Amino acid sequence: MKGEFVSSQHRNNSDIVVSPMRSGRFILMFIVLCILFSLGQFHRSSGSVLAPVFVEELMLNAEQVGLVIGGMFIFQGLMQVPSGILIDRYGTRIVLPAMVLIAVAGSLILGYAESWIGIFVGRAMLGIGFATSLLGAYTVFVRWGTPEMISTITGRFLFVGCIGALFSTLPLAWVLELFDWRSVFSTLAVATLVSAVLTYIVVRDVPFDAAPLKPAGPPETLRSSIAGLGMVLRDRRIWPILSIAIFLYSPMQMLIGIWAGPFLKDVHQVDSIHRSYVLLAMAIAMSFGMLMYGPIERFFNTRRSVVLMATGAIAVMFFLLATVGYASFWMSSILFVMITLAAPFFLVVLAHGQLHFAPEYASRAVSLISLLAITGVFIMQFVTGQVIGSVTDSTEVTGSVLGYRLMFALMAGIFLLMLLVYRRTRDIPPKG
Repeated sequence: MKGEFVSSQHRNNSDIVVSPMRSGRFILMFIVLCILFSLGQFHRSSGSVLAPVFVEELMLNAEQVGLVIGGMFIFQGLMQVPSGILIDRYGTRIVLPAMVLIAVAGSLILGYAESWIGIFVGRAMLGIGFATSLLGAYTVFVRWGTPEMISTITGRFLFVGCIGALFSTLPLAWVLELFDWRSVFSTLAVATLVSAVLTYIVVRDVPFDAAPLKPAGPPETLRSSIAGLGMVLRDRRIWPILSIAIFLYSPMQMLIGIWAGPFLKDVHQVDSIHRSYVLLAMAIAMSFGMLMYGPIERFFNTRRSVVLMATGAIAVMFFLLATVGYASFWMSSILFVMITLAAPFFLVVLAHGQLHFAPEYASRAVSLISLLAITGVFIMQFVTGQVIGSVTDSTEVTGSVLGYRLMFALMAGIFLLMLLVYRRTRDIPPKG
């Protein structure tokens, strides 16, 4: 495929720009990278199906469920800065497969776990192993693509990657009806290993006709990267954004990632297959949410107002769940779906945050927001587990009705506070 097109970083003004999606080689790389990202999304979103299984077989309580399901995210968040440095220095082709081998080991440990400690260690290794799945793919898109195509390619990548979240709902519940969950994780370990090998074989960091990328200055170190993050932190313009960053992924990962499944089981006595229908609808809504925010912000020509509308709507829906929605299976299911549809507003926040800075600092802003957001998933899942467990004494359920209502009320309050804080940001309209 040599010579089909050239990267935006390696072409002259006289070159004809051709979309990378017209390159057979790039499409093959895109597919392989999507497979790895989908596997990571599967593990991130499987908590609602797996939590009741862990409770029944390993006798976990709500606090332990919040800890083991959220453990993946704390380690994934902490690995954002180091993995970015590794990719800059060694490239996606080397770093991504090497990191994914840790996820392979994590999946195997999960398959043989006999206690909550084994589950926690396995999911922690999954978080480390898949920490580079998005950043590594994005780096390839930047080096192979053109500036005007990056957002489109990334949006398609995220949309396709959500297939993993879809498979973590109803299909996973069906499989668990037929096979032991331990054999499922052993199979996933093999699939992940095959994907890692394919990534090394197929992916190339730059087009064949492009010169190898060389840094303009000395290689970045962990110390210099942290110093760059410090420069971003000192800029007061991003403080309101960073203040809410810890809650960015909460609506999605609080529901589809952990508590929606146990809630439907404990409060409405819904069996695993039927509650997985709700989880599947939520995952589909989340996928379309990934696609809708770009057109919405361009139509209204505002980012700040779009985030304010999304956080306000989510606050209202959590309030309804806490006050009246919890009592009806259909009402709670509809609210769950609507919340996950609105949840990908974080895409607008990421774009808004990086545009406050010059290009050389934009990636630092995004990595800092992502670090807080991913780490925040663990914090929120752990905290809400404590809230639910504090008013639940029965060993037959993960949580009581009161516990879930308190959790929903907490989320409503958090998103109302987020709305008030984000009002202090300066809007940067998409069309200038």
